[in-house]
Amino acid sequence: MAPFDTKEWNLEKVLSDELNFTESDRAVIAGIGNNESLPFTDATFDCYISSLSLMIVDNHINQLREAFRVTKPGATFGFTIWGRRDNNQNFECLEVAMERLGLKSKESPKKTMYDLGKDPLALKAQMEEIGFTKIHMWFQHNNFYYKDENEYVESMMGSSPVVAAL
Repeated sequence: MAPFDTKEWNLEKVLSDELNFTESDRAVIAGIGNNESLPFTDATFDCYISSLSLMIVDNHINQLREAFRVTKPGATFGFTIWGRRDNNQNFECLEVAMERLGLKSKESPKKTMYDLGKDPLALKAQMEEIGFTKIHMWFQHNNFYYKDENEYVESMMGSSPVVAAL
């Protein structure tokens, strides 16, 4: 496991010295860590994938900078975010249901999961400022198909709406 209090963990050295990997070997590295402060040395990876975390970190710019720092020149990146509220009907339905049942917080959060999707051109400009190039962005509906609202609530809550309301 990587020491998460440093940016000096040399993964290539660990792979070659401890695990006897050669240059022709390929490895997939996965772990739990802080995307805003990765423990790896600069230019370690040739690919960086981040699914649904960019919008939940304290500061997405820090995550983007770290992703860029730990990857080699010409690396490939993939980021997914929730996007626009109207393209995420399953989360919107859950929020409405919680509000109707009196389970929703009265206090509005400082930021929401949808903030990064509100202005894709601003996000693209931030990425370009960090050094990302050939940026492709698009909105994609996140549809889940259910027979009816009861099936939807059962899939989200593990019980029928009547039981969930009790």
